[in-house]
Amino acid sequence: MKVKESRRHARVKTVNLLSYVCIDESSNPLDQGMGKTLDISKGGLLMETGVPVEAKFVLLMSMNLREELIQIKGKVIYCRQEDRGVFHTGIRFIETNEKINEVVADMIRVFVQTKKGGRE
Repeated sequence: MKVKESRRHARVKTVNLLSYVCIDESSNPLDQGMGKTLDISKGGLLMETGVPVEAKFVLLMSMNLREELIQIKGKVIYCRQEDRGVFHTGIRFIETNEKINEVVADMIRVFVQTKKGGRE
């Protein structure tokens, strides 16, 4: 039996390093850390970290190909422990569509460029 996909946006597998800042409803910083994306879409991303993300909101930061800092706010939908010391956090973007499109495109470009660079 085939399971119906319930996501509105297709996910693309990526591996991009990013930093994040856990924030409260008023955007006050609570905690920070590093992680990597496992997949991304126009709706959100799946991030892997070494510690649980215990905030309701996060500010995600990564570098694009032009070495500019890109930032986007997200809402933490879940955080699950996968293995010892490995946590997967589902994050839904809460920025405007234009900002999300820019971030998703840049993260995919960085991933593709990195893979091409590794083969040469």
